[in-house]
Amino acid sequence: MDVHRIILLVYPYIAIAAVGMGLIWHYDEGKTDQIDSRGKKEKTIEKVVVKVLLFLCMATGLLIIVDYDLVYQPKQLFLWVTSLIKLQPDMDIVQHLSILSRVHLILLFTFLLALSFTRYLIYIARPYKFFKEGISRIRKNIHNR
Repeated sequence: MDVHRIILLVYPYIAIAAVGMGLIWHYDEGKTDQIDSRGKKEKTIEKVVVKVLLFLCMATGLLIIVDYDLVYQPKQLFLWVTSLIKLQPDMDIVQHLSILSRVHLILLFTFLLALSFTRYLIYIARPYKFFKEGISRIRKNIHNR
């Protein structure tokens, strides 16, 4: 079995498990009331890493959609994800994917894995918090002018 096939077989489950554990940790009653004791430099580094991974995921995803040679790639990626959800990953689909699609999958699961160790993971479970904080920042900037 090729290394990339092993990575695409095991790595998604590791990333999904880490996201699940991160969500459970964020919902733990004792953890939500604690003050974040990390330094400003650590917060900035994690923000940059998450943003870079998000940008790379979006860029490779858009390249897959826009490239005319890869017309059937999104459908194959969807079929592969559904086979992952059924816990019967179809590795034949991965074998026929382009290099760009494989890189996109690895970047996507790396993004989820990195996100699970940050405070931004809560935005997956509660997306309204992201919009609420954004609107409050906009209002604060308007009032400060």
